[in-house]
Amino acid sequence: MVYNAACTAGLCLPIAYRRCPRVRQHAVKPMNYPLFVYGTLKPGYSNYPIYLEGCTLHEESATLLGGALYTEGQYPYLVMEPDLVRPDERVQGVLITVRPDVYNAVLAHIDVLEDYVPGGADNWYERVVSPVQTASGPVAAWLYVGGSEILMFIRSGIFTRIESEVWHGSR
Repeated sequence: MVYNAACTAGLCLPIAYRRCPRVRQHAVKPMNYPLFVYGTLKPGYSNYPIYLEGCTLHEESATLLGGALYTEGQYPYLVMEPDLVRPDERVQGVLITVRPDVYNAVLAHIDVLEDYVPGGADNWYERVVSPVQTASGPVAAWLYVGGSEILMFIRSGIFTRIESEVWHGSR
C-alpha cells in the first residue's frame, strides 16, 4: 500500500479526516466519469461531508433506469440484475462531477469505503459505468452496484427490497 499524494496533502477532507487513510492505487487510470450516488454519499447524508464536500464541480438530480435498491437495514445496495429488477424500476440519485485536480484521490477513497478493488474477486460493491438520465439527457457515470456476496444475500432473502426508488435512510 502507498499513500496517495493528493490525499497526503489533505485535499477535500475535513480536518478530522486529514490523516489520510491508506488507499489502494489503481493499475490503470480510470476515466473521469461523474459519480451517480444514491445512498450515504448523497448531499445531506453521512458520507458526503467526508468524501465529497468541497470536491465537486457540479451536482444534479439523476435517474438510473433498470435498477433497484435492497437493504440489510442500514445501507442501500443497488442492483441491475434482470432477475432482481422489474422492467419499469428506476433509482433516483445525484450525479456528481468531481473536480479534476482531486478526482483520483476522491475515487480511491470512495473505492475503499465501498470495499471495491479493481478486478477483486470478493468486492462488496462493484464499480461500473452505466448511463443515467439527467434533465439535459443521458450521461455515462460510475456507480457502485452490489457485488456477488450482496447478490447472494438478496437472492437468499437476507436483504430486502426498498420499494421506493429513493433511499431515505438515516442522515
